[in-house]
Amino acid sequence: MPDGSRAQRLAEIVKSALEEPATTRGAFLDRACADEPDLRAEIETLLAHDRAEADFLEEPAFHILAETLAGEGPGRGGETIGAYKIVSLIARGGMGEVYLAQDNELGRQVAIKLVRREFGTTDFARHLRHEARVLASLNDPHIARLYGGSVTPEGAPYFVMEYVEGERLDHFCAQRGLTTNEKLALFRKVCSAVAYAHQHLIIHRDLKPANIRVTPDGEPKLLDFGIAKLLDPETTTPAGDPTITFASVMTPDYASPEQVKGDPMTTASDIYSLGVILYELLTGEKPYCLTSRRPQEIARAIAEKEAARPSLLRPELAGDLDNILLMALRKEPARRYQSVEQFSEDLRRHLAALPVLAHKDTTMYRAKKFVRRHRGAVAAVALVMVALVAGLVAANWQARIARQAQVKAETSRRQADRLNQFMEELIASGDPSSVGKDGKVASVLDAASSRVDKEMADEPAILARAHETLSRAYQHLGLYANAEQHARATLALERRLHGSEDPAVAHAELLLGDILNDRYHQAEAEPVLRRALAIERRQPVLDHSALAETLDTLSFSYASEAKPRVAEPLAEEALKNARIAWKEQDPRSLRLLNEIGTIKVAERNYGAAEVIFRRLVQLQDQRRTGGIGSIAPQVNLCICLFNEGKLAEMEKAVDRLQSDTRRLVGEKGLPFAVALVARGCLDFARGEYEAAIPLFRQSLDTLTVNYPPGQTTVVQTRALLGLCLTRTGHAGEGEPLLRQAFADGKTVEPMNFAHTIGNLETALGEGLLAEKRYAEAEPLLRSGYDDLRIRLGQQNRLTVEAAERLRELRVAEKQTAANTAANR
Repeated sequence: MPDGSRAQRLAEIVKSALEEPATTRGAFLDRACADEPDLRAEIETLLAHDRAEADFLEEPAFHILAETLAGEGPGRGGETIGAYKIVSLIARGGMGEVYLAQDNELGRQVAIKLVRREFGTTDFARHLRHEARVLASLNDPHIARLYGGSVTPEGAPYFVMEYVEGERLDHFCAQRGLTTNEKLALFRKVCSAVAYAHQHLIIHRDLKPANIRVTPDGEPKLLDFGIAKLLDPETTTPAGDPTITFASVMTPDYASPEQVKGDPMTTASDIYSLGVILYELLTGEKPYCLTSRRPQEIARAIAEKEAARPSLLRPELAGDLDNILLMALRKEPARRYQSVEQFSEDLRRHLAALPVLAHKDTTMYRAKKFVRRHRGAVAAVALVMVALVAGLVAANWQARIARQAQVKAETSRRQADRLNQFMEELIASGDPSSVGKDGKVASVLDAASSRVDKEMADEPAILARAHETLSRAYQHLGLYANAEQHARATLALERRLHGSEDPAVAHAELLLGDILNDRYHQAEAEPVLRRALAIERRQPVLDHSALAETLDTLSFSYASEAKPRVAEPLAEEALKNARIAWKEQDPRSLRLLNEIGTIKVAERNYGAAEVIFRRLVQLQDQRRTGGIGSIAPQVNLCICLFNEGKLAEMEKAVDRLQSDTRRLVGEKGLPFAVALVARGCLDFARGEYEAAIPLFRQSLDTLTVNYPPGQTTVVQTRALLGLCLTRTGHAGEGEPLLRQAFADGKTVEPMNFAHTIGNLETALGEGLLAEKRYAEAEPLLRSGYDDLRIRLGQQNRLTVEAAERLRELRVAEKQTAANTAANR
């Protein structure tokens, strides 16, 4: 690797060469690299890389230089990093490479961002591990999950992230020819994800189209929170020289003015980057006209130049969209939208032809909005009344409506502004005693909790929102006692503000009930959730989304208490509302449908469950997801077919399950192990015990790595293997397996064995009987038989088999007694 001075010279020559026209670039290199053929060759390699990379201009030349100087890195196909086997290279960026990898422990595909070794200082690595713990708590459908992070033996930090298939945002919009309104609708989903992160005190810092992927079903996913930082006064200001930080960490085209100047960053910085992304999506151009690609030139344009009015590039954007985009791109953070929610709300109001915050509020403007929303009505009135009168009436009437809407919007904006101001003041206070030197999320939340009631006592509506924000933040961190405290404060404030019948009260009840479920306080959660449900059902206009969420949470509460018959109708009603609020193939609807199926399995209503899981498999095939999420309904379908005795149909389902899991995770993955258990159960049911033994052995190797000994599948698989060995003449080898299953399975619900081994007592008793240890076998066989007779009935196949084992025991005991007497 070249020394620092040579690397600096390389970077400068590459930057200058990129600004030269292709026709004169060769002559420039002749001058710049005179008598240095090695330097010339290295630079030409970099320039060739530039031509090959379609996305080069999204990254500083310093990035490409760093990649070349650092080499290919240790993570290549077939190699292993921690518990992850590298499959292929996905992308390269300024800080490292991103690889597709296989999680050897959990059997899933992941993306690994391997950070350059030169960034792997002790402080930096420690910071990455700290961030990984915090960012892994983000759980939003439009944010790719961060599973964790660590450091390789060579000292290179890495992140392990959810692998997302899809196209980058700008390519998705361009290739499908989306209309302006369709782009805005898609962009608002991106805004919701950024707003969620902001609520958890996290900013992204590197928002750009390449970090937003759109899945095949049209849902955006935000990627790469790897350089995001907690909103901490100790970490928001880039360390070291701001020019170096600018060149090596962020993407210049999408950076905010305060970012390029090295000033502290806030949520407003992400709002600016979102503004640039939307500007580019709608106009096809960047906001600033640049004469070169030097980072310093880009920084100067961002900090000093005003963005071109979007309608100059696309006349159809004149009006609201001009003003919305320019407000998001204002140089001063305080003059931008005060929150991402406010930005998104203005876009929603534009789509609904309502007045927007970014427009100067005039009577003429409101009148125009009225005409756009009610073209037919205005035309009809114009045919009957004098144009002047019609204009006055329309303007005055709409002015009143607009004032009401504006008051509501202003109230919402003021509440958001006040809440954001409170959080930012708290975080920027720099008081180590209040937030702690490390600035951990829990410390920030604790500091906010101690101040919020006092500082917002005169504004109860804002105080309610603050308590809800804190409650959800604590909940995502798993600090449920703190979350419950703030949820109860939210509920008390909403009741004081709105009475007992307002949807806001139901929303607060749902929050509290969900947290009580998290604390395993189901008995306390149920009346809270039922109150919320009653309020929602009494509303004149039903909110089907809210109903679906409340019904689902209440159903989960009852299911957790082993009350499937109470949970089932609630889950079915939740699904009906979900299909109205969303759509049948929405992941939220599919999750509810799966829950209903599992409830029916718990009720032993296998026929109805089979119909549900077949439908789930069909829907996922139609969505063509093909991912690991398609495996669960297949497993559940196999369970139903096994319990129904439909072994021929189960064989077809198992064939597909094995094929899909082998393709998705390989034969070492957990889903494939589950598929092997299903195949082993099929062979066991057919009496093909020899064939089942290697299947159960292989599956146990994976199951015991991923699950604790007392997990239901582990216990049952171990018991099945022990019985197979016993029934093939290897009772001595099977006994320790049966004994361990018996010891580990004391807390497992007996009904889980209802269609395989019956119960653990009978299984162990059979093994001891085969070893002629009659005195030990007798109490187990009697207890097992009594349990099966009561639970499954006298005529059940397993009860009959248990009775036969007792008969064999009595016959064997009599024969032993007779032999003993004859030998005397």
